[in-house]
Amino acid sequence: MNMIYTFLDNKIELHNDYVNSIEVQNKNYFFRLTNLIYKYANGDEIEELYFTENDKELKLENKIRIITGFYNFDFNNRKYINELIKVISSNQDENLINKLNSNYNKFYKSLENLISDIDLNFKVNINDEFSLNEILKNFNLSIQSNDRLIDNLLLLIDVEKQFNINKILVFINLKQYLNKEELIEFEKYCIYNNIYVILFDNIEYKKLKKYEMKILIDKDLNEVVC
Repeated sequence: MNMIYTFLDNKIELHNDYVNSIEVQNKNYFFRLTNLIYKYANGDEIEELYFTENDKELKLENKIRIITGFYNFDFNNRKYINELIKVISSNQDENLINKLNSNYNKFYKSLENLISDIDLNFKVNINDEFSLNEILKNFNLSIQSNDRLIDNLLLLIDVEKQFNINKILVFINLKQYLNKEELIEFEKYCIYNNIYVILFDNIEYKKLKKYEMKILIDKDLNEVVC
């Protein structure tokens, strides 16, 4: 898969057997590159950025997640929780479901009797059919984040692999928050789990040769593939 900025000399080849690192020393150019992918990810129509695979253009709008803040990963957004409910529902044991259904019918009848004892003219819409999905929605399910950044990053990779919502994860200036050992651990984990990851940074860092494919764009906008 290729990510192509029309004004760059080099196309960016994306693979899941290494992490793509794009380091841009020119701050205005850095903003231009990251702003375009942010707009693309949100479904804006732009002409300066597109993705291809086998010479065919890919439509990846809403399949790219941009991570710019590292204090709140929002593991409990609607997409993740809906996918979590789907996963739980798909792993249904028939005996357990029958048991839950029986208990739900008892609960429904008890609730119906309780309401009928109230001497008021009102109506309550109660679903008399058992639905595990609807019940799970009322359980306020959540994915618990961690205190350490590296742990949240690895959890994010686990969540993305499990739910397969996004095609590409893009991190903006992540390297400034990690030491070398943490960065290696994170990049190895991305590769191990076959996750497409792009790191955008506005500072030049030493390349992790085993795990990165890097494009450096210097202050004069010269491009170096390394």
